[in-house]
Amino acid sequence: MAFRDSKLAPFFTRNQMGESAAPYLGKFGAAARSSIDQFGRDTDIEIAEIGADVISAQADAREKTNRATIKAGERTNKLKSQGNVIKGIGEGLKGALGLGATLIAASDRRIKNTIEELDNAVSLLKELRPVSFYYNKGYGTDSDRLHYGFIAQEYAEHMPDATYTDDDTGMLCINTMELISILVKANQELEERIARLEVKDKLAGAVR
Repeated sequence: MAFRDSKLAPFFTRNQMGESAAPYLGKFGAAARSSIDQFGRDTDIEIAEIGADVISAQADAREKTNRATIKAGERTNKLKSQGNVIKGIGEGLKGALGLGATLIAASDRRIKNTIEELDNAVSLLKELRPVSFYYNKGYGTDSDRLHYGFIAQEYAEHMPDATYTDDDTGMLCINTMELISILVKANQELEERIARLEVKDKLAGAVR
């Protein structure tokens, strides 16, 4: 059906007052365009605000990450510093004593196996040769005073598992911490011998 035959044609051509409808359509179109433009501007503003919020959130996240990284670095450096102090103490003791210094001896039963009672500790101690000595210049912390200890090469002949070679200096060292248990056992053995002798003397006196 052609537009001119439509019942709506008069409305689009002339209104009831005989005036042209074109101006009203133009105003309607202008209003619609204005609303669309305003919507577009509002949308652009909202998008910009959302973008600003995202950028701000990203900046906050980076700042928190940077702070956490710095804090973690500080803690790591602190632990390294403490480790260096402990290592320095150990090295100092090794230099001062001329032997390996074990600062912490792990002794929990759960980390040990093949546990056996010591025996003949007195005989083992008799084989060791305690000596006095002076350190050569450049070794130890005090080469001018008299020191007491053992010669590692001699010590290794009787207690090889209690000696080791220092990786840095190539020098033979002694772990004297392991000597403590032997000293305790030797004392116990001597106490038992003394007790037996005392009993023997009492029995001998009773017979006389």
